[in-house]
Amino acid sequence: MANQSKYEYVTFLLAVCGLLLARRHLLLAGLISVLAIEVQPIGIMAPIYLVAYECGRMIQARRCHLEFDRVVKMVLGGVLGLAVYFILHPHILALVAAFPNPAEWGKEGSIHFLYGYFFETRLYRHLPELAVFGSCLLVHIWRRDYMQWPFPIIASLATLFIGSFIAHRNPFYTPFWYFPSFLLVFLTIGAHWRAIAVPVLVLVLFVPQYAVAYIEGHNTRDRAN
Repeated sequence: MANQSKYEYVTFLLAVCGLLLARRHLLLAGLISVLAIEVQPIGIMAPIYLVAYECGRMIQARRCHLEFDRVVKMVLGGVLGLAVYFILHPHILALVAAFPNPAEWGKEGSIHFLYGYFFETRLYRHLPELAVFGSCLLVHIWRRDYMQWPFPIIASLATLFIGSFIAHRNPFYTPFWYFPSFLLVFLTIGAHWRAIAVPVLVLVLFVPQYAVAYIEGHNTRDRAN
């Protein structure tokens, strides 16, 4: 994300900004979250992040109902966001209705944007990341760590679920899953082990990728010579 300028990453920035604003400025949070959808389809995760955040607050407080005033402010912000969207795209409904074959939307690329990231890369170099997340998820559920902060597991599983319905299987959507999933991993690791575990995780997650890049670059130079 730091090396490439892509629309997906602008969407991710808006989603995280909306989540940060959810603590004090709910109207703006709803507005920015809906505007994230205008940039890329994966922007739908921005309002879902807000829902996950509110559900997490409800679980932590052991309440069975949402705070009505907070919900109203976020909905109003979302309505404003929709108004801006339709001002920018006044003919969007006509274009959607005129799309030649909506049944083909889901046939682009792989079955899920995460499938392409984990299983269609050379030498499966991202699989160690999936193994780390899967292990931490099992421990997280077994120890009921989600009761400390439910947002990561709700948002991570929601991204996994919603990704199945997004027609464009773009592997650059992966940060939307990575963000809550890494929070889950970090939450699962005990506080006393984080100083050691975080550098180890960095090695596990990134060394395979740089090793593959080094080997490919080395082989390319050998063929050129």
